[in-house]
This record gives sequence, structure tokens and C-alpha cells, in this order.
Amino acid sequence: MRNNWYLENELAFLKTGAAGEPFIYSADAGRAGYALEREYAEAAAHVLVAAAPKPVYEFAGPARTFRDLAEAIPGEFPIEAVSDEAFTQHLIAQGADPRLAQFQTAAQAMIRQGVLAEDTTDLPDILGRPLTPLADAIQEVLQK
Repeated sequence: MRNNWYLENELAFLKTGAAGEPFIYSADAGRAGYALEREYAEAAAHVLVAAAPKPVYEFAGPARTFRDLAEAIPGEFPIEAVSDEAFTQHLIAQGADPRLAQFQTAAQAMIRQGVLAEDTTDLPDILGRPLTPLADAIQEVLQK
């Protein structure tokens, strides 16, 4: 089982937008297969009890951009794609440890480069249902 990217990984960015603050990212139009961690866990449980599991499952939600995430957050706030350097500096200015800021920038670069742009239906297929719609999933994550 290969999990793509938990929506919860982006909690800080989601909270920023929900608070009406600028939603800043450097992943450009890169996409990731965001889904809720609980959906990945539920799918793993299904695989563990499956009578004839596949050798490999590529679990991912629909591939979406950071702009897609931002646009699914209720409210008005600026959305801005910036360079990696500007993104790192923004995170540090917001109080992030420089090493964490560099890690988050590396994750954005990975998304921008298409590393997580998986197009697969393994996750909803094994669950036997559609994944939680993006806006609903974001609201769920924001409650954490």
C-alpha cells in the first residue's frame, strides 16, 4: 500500500486561509492526491482482510493543486503562488523554524515536480464508496 498525501499535512495552510490570511504556496500547478488520513487507514484495514488483495495499491485522492485547496476553503483571502525562496522566507517570517521551513519548501517542490500527481482509483475502489468531497474534507481537517 502506497499512500499519496494526507490532507492533514496541509493543516497549517488550511487554517491560514480559513483565518482570512494570505494562502501562500510554491507548488505552482503541481498536484497531489490529497485524501483524509482516516480514509487511508480505513482502506488499509480493508486490504488486510481482503480475500484476494492486489500485490500493490496506489492510494490517492483526486490529484489537486494548492489553488484547488485554497478555493475550497470558505471565505475571502489572497491566494498567491511564490518562488521557493519567497515561500521559505514567508514561513520563517511566520515563526517557522528554518529547518522546518526548508522541509516544507522541499515538499512543495516535490508536488510542483509531479511526484505526487497520481491518478488512480484504488482508494475509493477498496473503500467501496467515493472519497469525502474536498470542501467537506477541509472542514473536517479544520476541526482538528
